[in-house]
Amino acid sequence: MRYCFRTLKEDTDINEALQKLKGKARAEFIRNALRTYIQTQNIAAELAEIKETIQEIKDILQQKNPRTQDFLVQPEPKNDSEPLAEELFNNVINQFLNM
Repeated sequence: MRYCFRTLKEDTDINEALQKLKGKARAEFIRNALRTYIQTQNIAAELAEIKETIQEIKDILQQKNPRTQDFLVQPEPKNDSEPLAEELFNNVINQFLNM
C-alpha cells in the first residue's frame, strides 16, 4: 500500500530530518518511525497494566495487614505535561534522529 502525508510549517524538526534523506532511505525512515511509535504505544499499555497490578497487590497486602502501609510508600507523581507514551516516543525518535 502507498501512503502520503504533508508536513506543516511548524514541523521544522521533521522537515530537517526528512530533507537529509532521499528516496528509499526516507521511506525506510518513516516506516521505522511508525513502527517505533506503535511499539511505544504497546509498551505504554503494558506499563499501565503493570501499574494496575501493582496497585491491586498493594491493596491486597493492605487488607491482610494494615501495618504494611508503612512499607508501601507511593512515589511522588511527576508533573509531566506529556503522557508517558508520547514522552517515550519523543525520546526514541530523538535518539533515532541523532544516529
